[in-house]
Amino acid sequence: MDETILKGSETMNKGIALVLTLLLVLSLLPAASANSWGLKGKLLTLVMDDARWDNYSTVCNQAGSWAILGSRYHNALFHAAGDGLHVFHTAVWQPDEKKKMSIAETADGFILTSGQESFTFGACAGEIVLLQARLGDVEFRADTSNTDTGSFYGYTCTEGTETVFLSMLPLSVADFNLALFPRTAEDVRRFNLLHAQLDSGENCLGTSERNLIPALGKGTAPVWSAPFGKSAWRAGKGKAAVGLSGNIIPLKGYRNADGDSYTCIEYEVSERTHRIGWVENRLLGSRALEDTSDILGEAFVHCDVRAIRTTFLTDDPFCSQYPQFEVPSGMQFDCMGLIGNDWAYVSAEVTSKGKFTDGGAIVWGFIPVRDLEMDPSFRDDPVPQDIVEQLSGSWTFYAGGSMAEDLLIFYPDGTYEGANTVYTQTGETLGEPRRGTWSVCRYNPFWGFYWDDPVYELTLVHEDGTANVKGLSISEEGFSLTNYEGSGGYVRTETLETEDSEVTNG
Repeated sequence: MDETILKGSETMNKGIALVLTLLLVLSLLPAASANSWGLKGKLLTLVMDDARWDNYSTVCNQAGSWAILGSRYHNALFHAAGDGLHVFHTAVWQPDEKKKMSIAETADGFILTSGQESFTFGACAGEIVLLQARLGDVEFRADTSNTDTGSFYGYTCTEGTETVFLSMLPLSVADFNLALFPRTAEDVRRFNLLHAQLDSGENCLGTSERNLIPALGKGTAPVWSAPFGKSAWRAGKGKAAVGLSGNIIPLKGYRNADGDSYTCIEYEVSERTHRIGWVENRLLGSRALEDTSDILGEAFVHCDVRAIRTTFLTDDPFCSQYPQFEVPSGMQFDCMGLIGNDWAYVSAEVTSKGKFTDGGAIVWGFIPVRDLEMDPSFRDDPVPQDIVEQLSGSWTFYAGGSMAEDLLIFYPDGTYEGANTVYTQTGETLGEPRRGTWSVCRYNPFWGFYWDDPVYELTLVHEDGTANVKGLSISEEGFSLTNYEGSGGYVRTETLETEDSEVTNG
């Protein structure tokens, strides 16, 4: 046979053998080495089943059931849980921050690290929550009395020689916002005070229960930033709309002064972008939420806040946090309440070019709490000196609900001491005293903070950075403190001691 033909046949057989060998090797390789995400195990299976993550890949190492995946513009934390795939959009650094991240699995959670910042999450009462954070020289530690029962008081923050307390419920992975987490003791003090001042405006959009509602319609509906139709600003270059065949999360219903009813909704624009805005009820059908209130003061609180630094306003606080508007330092807003831990819901007016102005389109949106303070001029109406003198002295809780410590001693220099009753087997005693400062301002009923429209407001700021703000009403018998739904009364300590003595002697 021709030698050339034999050599050609031999070469072809070698090529076929090589291809078959490669196919055999690939078939024997584990799926993790061939998948484009760089994942393995259950996490790989769950990500593969959702086409939204086709363009994502691992940003760093996978840590057990946890991994950070990212695309060009978006990073997120992924978790393979017993009930499926969970994605947390605000729990990691984003691509524009150019951070080198790592994640390590622990016995009951994980540690997220970048440079001098690390965040340790672990199990607490059936959830994975933040237990410790190190931010350079600043450290946060969860203060738990018993993680099994879920008793949780907040986070102790240590910065140099200063120790303050971040008054917050345990931060689950779902609630954790890495970009907006306080970085300094001063951040903690401001955070505590603003949350205390806006206590009656917490979760003003009902976002503590964000229930997904499935599709019930066809077509699309315009989405406005505020419940005023064409008088409001509209995202998406004036074309923001929600597909009625998609899923939405209804948050709050509202009827404006013209009698038009709207529902505030959250919906997904893409895998990395959500939007919160208002849709006319007539377009939502059975998914609309009704609210007969046509007075803003009944639907939201109202107070003036201002930016303490350059910041931003977004309509997507829980996913992309995309800055729709830049907010200059010193800019004032009407604040209508808080949502979640990190966001204030505010109102302003803007031009078609995205500049804040008077008389422009109405925009309602979200600004980081960390970048705001109550405008000092908001409480600049002086209180008569005789009121301060009338309150000075020792007061004891007498009846109603607990609004502050059981014993309050107000000193004329603006400092105070407070203590709570401790119950033991041998009787009652006062616990360790707390110290801080106290101040009184006039209260404006338009603010909508308290159910009884008191004349004054009392602010207590403790040495540990926590704060307590309540409505204050003064009478001949004493004074009462109120929040948005209850009240508690105080009388002079010496008066109560005299009454007790008379009862005992009698």
